[in-house]
Amino acid sequence: MKKNIFLLLFTFFVTINAQSQDSTFVRNIIRDLSAPEMFGRGYSYSGDSLAATYICSLLQNLGTVPLTKDFRQSYGFYAFSMEDNVSLQIGNKELIPYDDYRIAPFSVSLNKKYKIVLITPDFFNDQTKQLQFRRQYGEELKDILLYMDISAKKWQKKANKKFVDQLLGFMHRETTLGGIAGILVGTNEMPVWSLSTTDERRDFALIYIRSELMKKHTKELLSVSYENKFVFHKTQNVGAMIKGTLFPDSFFVFTAHYDHLGTMGASVIFPGAHDNASGVAFLLDLARHFSSTPPPYSVVFLFLSGEEAGLKGSLYASENPLFDFEKVKLLVNLDMQCGGDDGIMVVNAHAENTQQFYQQLVKINEKYGYVAAVKSRPNAANSDHYPFSKFMPSIFIYTLGGKIGAYHHYGDTCESCSLNNYNNRFKLLINLLAP
Repeated sequence: MKKNIFLLLFTFFVTINAQSQDSTFVRNIIRDLSAPEMFGRGYSYSGDSLAATYICSLLQNLGTVPLTKDFRQSYGFYAFSMEDNVSLQIGNKELIPYDDYRIAPFSVSLNKKYKIVLITPDFFNDQTKQLQFRRQYGEELKDILLYMDISAKKWQKKANKKFVDQLLGFMHRETTLGGIAGILVGTNEMPVWSLSTTDERRDFALIYIRSELMKKHTKELLSVSYENKFVFHKTQNVGAMIKGTLFPDSFFVFTAHYDHLGTMGASVIFPGAHDNASGVAFLLDLARHFSSTPPPYSVVFLFLSGEEAGLKGSLYASENPLFDFEKVKLLVNLDMQCGGDDGIMVVNAHAENTQQFYQQLVKINEKYGYVAAVKSRPNAANSDHYPFSKFMPSIFIYTLGGKIGAYHHYGDTCESCSLNNYNNRFKLLINLLAP
């Protein structure tokens, strides 16, 4: 594995010396970070730590000053890790993981054949049905998967759909279902794979499956096999800085999360090119630029882990400062930086301590026409700027429109992403630091 990572770094170092500052430099970093060798930069196979090692090596090569002895700010949290083979069979047919079925990332490990018991969503509102079910199956509960088909027209009507959505939300937050092995949810629309509700151990599995595949098979045993470990995951943020020439005690901070979703077993890797290898590459390009053209203000670069699990890295970094927060002029968080044909969105643009910077971006863009539009929206806990916004002016910039990788999908690859508008966005942010 180390050999593969070193090959990636070798490719980068050749690039750094051979290319002028343009989107090719960024493209190579995105390609490296979204490569299969990074295992989706998640908690399975320690993919996030592999990515951190890659980033630290580049920062050292660029001559940045580490914020800690080795660039790393170590911390940890409990997380699920789904490695090795994943299998789900109906009859003699092996289904395709992620396309045919999606195992909620908090699901308890399963490894045998299970009896299917059909229910409807209103089963969970009917205590009599639940009591009858438990009396009927008793000690068999651990061998049963409930099958709830939500694809029927009845459950797609507005009032019923709202109830189903609330029910699924409950299942994603609940830690126990009273001894049942798990629930299969038959659907026509697969949900987004997310790590946002994976803080606690569960005693059941939740698996979404294409409803058409279950037709005529609900009376058969279903064979499911995968292992999902719940362990304390050691990880790290990565921090570096470049001192300013005119105002060394005044900071601009740039952040980007380098983690992604990892894997759903050995065969499904989430590359995370747009989300957020692109933001990491943007920060490294800024570091490269300022290492050769020193900025007037000091610039801090924070590469954060644990974002996909609920802003874990930014929460830790905001509560354990690596620099003086009172000296920060502005924090800019960059997440999802491919595409951009329709401009950029600035989150938290109109707070009392950020609106001047938003207006500055608008004026710069009016003068130079870097992007199609500089749009704005209120603050939201949708990326790593949010925990910092309690302590300093903080905004989050993401792109609008254009060719990007599929969101939280194995199709979020480097090849799926456009960088046609990247150079102009880079110039826009550089202008923001002008004294």
